[in-house]
Amino acid sequence: MNSRKAELRLAAQFEDAIARGACLAPAMQRDYQLLKRRMNQKKVVEPRPGVFAPVDCWNKLGDRQRYLHVLRSMAAKHPDWVFCSFSAAAIQGLAVSKKQLRAIHIASPANHCGEAPTGVVRYRPSQLSVVTINGLKTTPEVETVFCCAARGGFSEGLIVADSFLRNNSMDSRQLYTQFLCIGKNRPGKACALRVARYADGRSENGGESKARAVMIEGGWKTPDLQVEIDDPEHSGNPYRVDFLWPHLPKPVIGELDGLEKYRAAKTEDDEQHALNVMMRERQRESRLSLAGFTVMRFTMEDVNVPERLYRKMELAGIPRIPLSDSLRLGAPGDSL
Repeated sequence: MNSRKAELRLAAQFEDAIARGACLAPAMQRDYQLLKRRMNQKKVVEPRPGVFAPVDCWNKLGDRQRYLHVLRSMAAKHPDWVFCSFSAAAIQGLAVSKKQLRAIHIASPANHCGEAPTGVVRYRPSQLSVVTINGLKTTPEVETVFCCAARGGFSEGLIVADSFLRNNSMDSRQLYTQFLCIGKNRPGKACALRVARYADGRSENGGESKARAVMIEGGWKTPDLQVEIDDPEHSGNPYRVDFLWPHLPKPVIGELDGLEKYRAAKTEDDEQHALNVMMRERQRESRLSLAGFTVMRFTMEDVNVPERLYRKMELAGIPRIPLSDSLRLGAPGDSL
């Protein structure tokens, strides 16, 4: 009977957690032990110490959803926590790379003592401002973006900053000015300012942002983004391209191929769809070539191995810029 009651209690707790988009962090030791036994039976998973989810529900979630489920459960367990950096960015709906969906980032008052739990990165800013988003405490958005850019490095910071500008009525110059104000005497300020200088809300997703960051870090001439080019065979029917280097002897278009278009077909309909996509892409590339452009196609695999991307850029005729210019921390909008 007691076992039956415990099962019903856990089922109710899981139902409540799922409704909140969270994992279950049991308050009672006996529930914790029961969940551990369920783990041995492959019925639940423990994505973080002391945090559980039913296997069938967990397997249906993507990486970002899993991360947010964990954050919500940790917030319920530690109501005083203020999420910052990449954790706050995920909560705020900003683009975050997959590798940042691991550690939990929290901000505490400068005089706070104590060690952070395993898998938690604790920051102690001199001043701590807090906003609440869907019941979760986070740092304000601009502070969040600054922290990602200052501590995450140029590539990871640009992914977040691009998405912030994409979602807000702010440009890179305004973001740069904000960073100057909040970054005084803070570690990573120089990197954050460089991120702000290159941030561009026209970038449509994190993959495009990372690709551009890799290009910039390699010292290549920066492209224009999301430019419309008229179809030479059907005037008035423009193609929008991911990247464009217009002022070259032969202008170059850069196209980042997403894997979703070409995943292995599971049904005849899937196979036909994949074939249709490939035919449209070939037709598009042919027409852009007829319009006088070199088309450089690349994938995230190329981005993740920069020398492969750089080789393609070199073959396409895209120039590098002087190292002193590519690393210069000037104000946004300076010409290179």
